[in-house]
Amino acid sequence: MTKQGYLGLVGTGLAYMLWFGGIERLKTTPVSCLGLMSPLVATLMGFIVLHQTLMPIQLIGAAMVLVSVLVGQQTNRLGDGSTTFKRNLL
Repeated sequence: MTKQGYLGLVGTGLAYMLWFGGIERLKTTPVSCLGLMSPLVATLMGFIVLHQTLMPIQLIGAAMVLVSVLVGQQTNRLGDGSTTFKRNLL
């Protein structure tokens, strides 16, 4: 198998299997928030592997993405508990 075949079949195939297996177990809000992490991970990999430099504005943007994902995850957890509580009252 060539390198391109390996990357296409194993690397991408395994990534998609893990991704779709994970989104079957999660609710919609956390999955949509995690989609924002893809560019951030790509930027981080470029910084680590390719020794690219980041400007301060890029670091601020990365921090904003992380905060928004964390807030989205917490909001989803809080929303689940309050909805369950309301249903139990009715």
